[in-house]
Amino acid sequence: MILAVRIYLIGAGVIARAHAAAAKLPEPAALRVADPNPAALESFRDAYPEAAAFDDAAKMLASEPARDDDIVIVATPPFLHLTGYGSRSAPAATRCARSRSR
Repeated sequence: MILAVRIYLIGAGVIARAHAAAAKLPEPAALRVADPNPAALESFRDAYPEAAAFDDAAKMLASEPARDDDIVIVATPPFLHLTGYGSRSAPAATRCARSRSR
C-alpha cells in the first residue's frame, strides 16, 4: 500500500492556500493545517474540507510520527518563520529549514 504524501501547512492564509492548490499531485496528498486564528482556519477548511485542522502548529507537528517524505511548509509572515518550530519533536524538514536559515 502506498501512503499519501503528508503536507503540513503552518498558517492558513493566502500563501497556505496557494501551496494547497499547488499540491494537486498525480498521487493523493494528505493536508494538515495549523493556524491560531479561528477565522483563517475556518476559511481554509471551507476551501479544503479534507484537511486536518489544528489551532497550534506544535500540536499539529507532534500529532503523528514524522516520515522522511513529509512536507512542512511555513506559510506565515517571514518574521514568524523561526518562532518555536525547531524542537526535536518537529519533523526533520522543519528542523532542517530552521538550521539552514541561521
